[in-house]
Amino acid sequence: GPVLLEAFERTEDADLRLTIAGHAAGSLGPRRGGELFLRVIREAEFPYVRSEAARALGELAGRPFEGYDPEGDAVANREAIRAMERWVSAAEQEVDRAQP
Repeated sequence: GPVLLEAFERTEDADLRLTIAGHAAGSLGPRRGGELFLRVIREAEFPYVRSEAARALGELAGRPFEGYDPEGDAVANREAIRAMERWVSAAEQEVDRAQP
């Protein structure tokens, strides 16, 4: 848990941050993983990384987030990012350990 979050904070490598966010979603739960995917979406320099983060967040949510354009700016993506934020806020905090 804390090791993943520390690794996320310590690296500026967007691809590595994307990988860490995926591991966090699996081990720390959808909310924490979603928070990290959102950080990648907001902070990554390259559109392909933002695109992968949005795709992964959509997989976590079980649905794509319509209207997000990884080549667009914050204004153009405002509504799509708000939808992502609402989903993350409502996501389960912990992983359901009872699931097989």
